[in-house]
Parts: sequence; C-alpha cells; structure tokens
Amino acid sequence: MPLPSNCTKGRLKAVTPLPAYLWLRVLFLLIILYPLPMAKNKSSRLPRYELLYIVSNKFTAEETEPVAQKIEDLITANGGTIIYREDWGKRRMSYPIKGFSFGYYRLLECDLAAEKIADIERYLRLSSDILRHQIVKRQPRTVAEILEAKEEIAKREAKLQSDKTEAEAKKNNPNKEVVAPVSDSEEVAKKHDQDIDAKIDTLINEEPLVK
Repeated sequence: MPLPSNCTKGRLKAVTPLPAYLWLRVLFLLIILYPLPMAKNKSSRLPRYELLYIVSNKFTAEETEPVAQKIEDLITANGGTIIYREDWGKRRMSYPIKGFSFGYYRLLECDLAAEKIADIERYLRLSSDILRHQIVKRQPRTVAEILEAKEEIAKREAKLQSDKTEAEAKKNNPNKEVVAPVSDSEEVAKKHDQDIDAKIDTLINEEPLVK
C-alpha cells in the first residue's frame, strides 16, 4: 500500500505550528471578548435612589395623584423602575414655602441610571407643583426588605424607649405600680411618625440636593 503523501519512511510529518503573531491575536480576542457577559450583567444593575418631595397645597388630596403619576412616568420614561412608594398625606411645614404652610408629602424608591438623575432633578426644581424635594442614593432593597427594616427598627427603638420609661418610673416612684407600656403596634406607629417628622425637618431645612 502506498504511503500517504505526508509520510516519509513510515513517519508522519510534524504539523507546522501557528506563527507567534497568530497566537497573540487569538489571545487578544479571548481577553477582549470573555469579560463582555460579566460587564453586561454588572451594568444592568441600576443604582437605587430615594426621592422625598412635597406637592403644593393648591391641590386637593385627589388632585395630587396626577402630579405624583407624572413624576413616576418621567422616571420610567428615563429607563427607571419604581420599587416602593409611600403617601404621607397633608402635613404642616415648619415654615411657609412659596406662600404655603401645608404640603402633601410623598416618598418613593426607584432604580435609575445615575446620568438620568439630572433630568429628574431639573424637572422637580422647575415644577411649580413641587415645593421642595430631596434625592438620596440608597442600597438596593426589595419591598419586603424595606417594610421589614422599617418595622424592625421601629420595634427595636420602641423597646428601648419602653425600657427607659419603665426604669425612670421605678426610680421616681419605687412603691408605685408601673403602668403597662403601650402595645408594640402603637409603638411602631409612633416611631414611624417620628421617622417621617425627622425626614420632613431635614427636607424643609435643607436645599434640594442629590447625594
């Protein structure tokens, strides 16, 4: 049987190796292309922001809904996602803003690209319907995590306050029966109102900002 053309005296010829420059090209392509899926997944995670704003008291409570919806539509139109929202209702402000002593307070958390914040900030600043606003960057959380964190913080601080009140009552009146503290649900509601008041004071006393 005749030998194959690439054989000489029963031995296969050695395969010619690829030139070094071709190996370098292959290696370069692997380095460039391999991180792409990871980079894509990383960039898809948008930062989380918390927006607290006050709607003008020139509206009724029902009329503030379209104002709030317009803000949420602006966020989604810029590629954002609304994660959580709270309506704090009508509240008296520490001092009048634009001639109004009352305002409707609303809070929301959204995922939005950092470069889009300037557009939201500009709209809120120029809108005559918004008396004051504040945008703060937050750690991403699910709705369940947000609610759980609020409740846990409220319970923990309510317990500390209850223990402190009971200790002071025993110290001042060692022979007097201590009145039972209010229920956890009442303490949670009270702490929630205190948190809202603290945020309102911060919002009223500071200029609009983005952190």
